[in-house]
Amino acid sequence: MGVSFFLNVALGAGLGPTSVALVSDRGFGSAAGLGPAIALTAGARFFLIATVLLLTLATVKPRAAVSSP
Repeated sequence: MGVSFFLNVALGAGLGPTSVALVSDRGFGSAAGLGPAIALTAGARFFLIATVLLLTLATVKPRAAVSSP
């Protein structure tokens, strides 16, 4: 669990602001500000995480229902 937390923080703090800055500079230009870049990167990450979640749920076997006596 500690490794998962570390990777989450390291990737989130390292790649989050950097990706927003790159999208802002290269995609929208400096006149648009940070709003569109934040919306685009947050939306893209949402769909990426939703896809990973659906693929994970599709590969995990469902647990058998336990009936109580």
